[in-house]
Amino acid sequence: MISIEERGASEGELRYRWVALALAFFTAFTLHLLVFSYGPVIPSLIEEMGLTHAQAGFAFSACILTLASTRIGWGLILDRFALKKVMALASTLIAASSILRGRAAGYLELVALQSALGIGLGAALPCLPKLVALWFPKKEEGFATGVYVAGFAAGNMAGLGLTPWLLDCAGGWRAAFTLHGLLALFLAAAWWAAVERPGREERASMAEALGLVLRARKVWVLTGLFLFSAGCYDTASVWLPYVLQLKGAPPTQAGLLALLLPLGFLTSGPAVGRLADWVGKRAPVM
Repeated sequence: MISIEERGASEGELRYRWVALALAFFTAFTLHLLVFSYGPVIPSLIEEMGLTHAQAGFAFSACILTLASTRIGWGLILDRFALKKVMALASTLIAASSILRGRAAGYLELVALQSALGIGLGAALPCLPKLVALWFPKKEEGFATGVYVAGFAAGNMAGLGLTPWLLDCAGGWRAAFTLHGLLALFLAAAWWAAVERPGREERASMAEALGLVLRARKVWVLTGLFLFSAGCYDTASVWLPYVLQLKGAPPTQAGLLALLLPLGFLTSGPAVGRLADWVGKRAPVM
């Protein structure tokens, strides 16, 4: 992959990198809005579909499991095809599954649509770090990464805090899911309209790329760290609104209390990214 420094970017490209970063932030925001808006609708799903807690939890996990199981494959595809094309297709799948899950006729259909959403997320997530690598010089990569990562936290907060309000104002969980899906549709349109980065991208074979990844010790260390930290964080974020409601908190109040959980996530992203740029190495910061 040829960096923006190596190819001698024009002034226009240097300015456009901030547009690309804004799109990355909006993408991260939308992805986590869609994922974590599931938490506040759990009571409605249990009541309408007659679900057990295990069934409600599995419907959420279906999204995460397909995300995790398809992410490496999508990363290999991204190494072979242009970022814009992969992200445009991914965001279209995300938008379609998000809108349709608001029309799910039953539990199995909901699980299937959650799984489809996870496949789209698995395609989108590898695109964001590649966008930073393509559009930003090395000295700005940490800050740029921190900025788009803050979009995940902002989307998390919106999903937990705004969804209970939509349940009251829009007429239930189906309308809330549909409205969130319309935002994803706008995201898809933005990616189809985005400017492709000029220049040629170096592409390794899929076998070569996979071999390099599997032999990298740091990849396994980071995978382990992310597996345990994200597993705990996602579970707590999704179930906290429901637990608070069981303790007597009104849905809107439960959502507002739950959104405090990702607040540190929101502020630490850009700060830690800037620190990584200043230190010059990622490992000490990790």
